[in-house]
Amino acid sequence: MPDSTETPMIMIGPGTGVVPFIGFMQERRKLRDEQKKPLGNAYLYFGCRMKDSDFIYRDLMAEMHDTKVITELNIALSREPNQPKQYVQDLLALHKQQIIDVVKQNGYVYICGSTTMGQDV
Repeated sequence: MPDSTETPMIMIGPGTGVVPFIGFMQERRKLRDEQKKPLGNAYLYFGCRMKDSDFIYRDLMAEMHDTKVITELNIALSREPNQPKQYVQDLLALHKQQIIDVVKQNGYVYICGSTTMGQDV
């Protein structure tokens, strides 16, 4: 993680590739709650096939968003019935200004997960 808790970050991961970011979120919560450190913006982009069978950290991610440990939670579902396929890179394209802003602020962009997704991102 960045040295400063105020440094903005973008975390990108599909499926179980999100696990390192769970650790980031837990550490951010602890730093904020126990050490009273302010948190910069943190955006999580997560991809899985279907929300009911593959979104295994749904409750934890929702809690981290609801308690403002992460600023924004962006979920891409690629095999959700009756919905068009959406991949993490599609969400990134929709939020390209946000990514540009984080980079301009010397923020961090983390990618964790499958090689295919990483190359597409």
